[in-house]
Amino acid sequence: MFKLLFLLISTALLVFHFNDQLFFNSDVNPIQRRLGNPFGKPLLLNSGNKYKDYKITALASYDINAKVVSKAEYLDDEASEFSNYDFALGWNKLIKDEFLKSIEITQGDRHVYFKNDGTSLISGQEVQEMISNTHIIAGNDRVAQIVPQVKKGDFVSMKGYLVNIEGKGKRWRTSLSRDDSGDGACEIMWVDNITINST
Repeated sequence: MFKLLFLLISTALLVFHFNDQLFFNSDVNPIQRRLGNPFGKPLLLNSGNKYKDYKITALASYDINAKVVSKAEYLDDEASEFSNYDFALGWNKLIKDEFLKSIEITQGDRHVYFKNDGTSLISGQEVQEMISNTHIIAGNDRVAQIVPQVKKGDFVSMKGYLVNIEGKGKRWRTSLSRDDSGDGACEIMWVDNITINST
């Protein structure tokens, strides 16, 4: 009986470990599902009175499992009323140190920048397709408490929506592509759920 119990526990731990590695080392890209509405009305999101001055419209549901390769905090720009943090998120090869060690990744002015030292095992085009500068909007109090705790190097799993925002005479539009670049290429994500797996 004890041998059987030990075997079952050991198997469960092995499966958990295997799944954890598979989860973060797989080639799975972020999952985006465009929202359709037969009545032609947008899905509007809100969080009580927190974002009452803005209209936040969800365009697609969005699930992402990624490594935080950089993190930036913004407290006094135009978007900081609804988003204080940008996560530079990497997936696929960009979760592995062997590829990251030769790439310098920085953030500033709500953008992410990268360059390699000439010895990189990954091309610039590949990096562009495996990294996202994501403006984080906390969809609830729990997410608002967790987001500041996220550190560079953490693995995160997030679920929510890609959104457009309008308010105070301004408009911000999310990217709906993972391989674009330049202005307008950032994802604006309303996050309903986030979990952290620190390294």
